[in-house]
Amino acid sequence: MVLNKFQLINTKYFNGLFTVVFCLAVLLFVIFFIKKDAVKRRMIFTLASIVIMTAPLFVVKPIGSRCFLPTYILFILFVVDLINYIHFY
Repeated sequence: MVLNKFQLINTKYFNGLFTVVFCLAVLLFVIFFIKKDAVKRRMIFTLASIVIMTAPLFVVKPIGSRCFLPTYILFILFVVDLINYIHFY
């Protein structure tokens, strides 16, 4: 079976790799660019909580979009912390 470039970009492996790169970039951004320790700890705790809450969903079948609601809420809290840090510091 011959795959064109568009089909290669939309593979689950490409999406997984892109997700891992994004998560590492966000984590490294927090570690290297956030100067206040309390804010840095809170952001890292939020990111770790997202990972911990998502991990059991890899073995659960069937899975629905409602399963990811807590992780979406935590990521929104992370973004609010980031905006708050950028705005006030």
